[in-house]
Amino acid sequence: LVYTMESAIGMKAKEDKNLMDVAPVTTPASEQLIVLLDFTGYTLRNAPPFKTSLETLKILQDYYCERLGEAMLLNPPSVFRVLWKLIRPFIDKRTLRKISFLPRNFKECDILKERFNLDDLDTALGGRGDFPYDHDKYGAMMKAEDEVRKNRPPLIPPRPSTSSAEEDS
Repeated sequence: LVYTMESAIGMKAKEDKNLMDVAPVTTPASEQLIVLLDFTGYTLRNAPPFKTSLETLKILQDYYCERLGEAMLLNPPSVFRVLWKLIRPFIDKRTLRKISFLPRNFKECDILKERFNLDDLDTALGGRGDFPYDHDKYGAMMKAEDEVRKNRPPLIPPRPSTSSAEEDS
């Protein structure tokens, strides 16, 4: 989760480096992420343990709270409604306002058109793009992105250290 979030932020930073503020009070909309959670195939059998769900929620709320612009939940099965009722009380109110359940006919709604370039969104998620998941290609892409980030100067330059001579004067 953390690797994926940091990778997404790193890729956005590459795109919007000139728009970034140093320690903004609120993350600008251009630096926020829209998360699509597709629950197709989700069952109690393959659901993560409740404790894992709570820990994931804690990481997102505590470390990425202002990065979340919106979370859209696609195709949640009826069993998820029960789990949602258990998890919902642990979700911060500001975060809760950013979460929406898309209707079953979400592919026919304008909500995706308003937020995404549909050519860049996979058909399974309601877009026009054809992006079948290939683990090896994805891994190679992430390794290449890691190398680029490793060699890129930091977005926020380190503070200059003060020497003891400067402190004495």
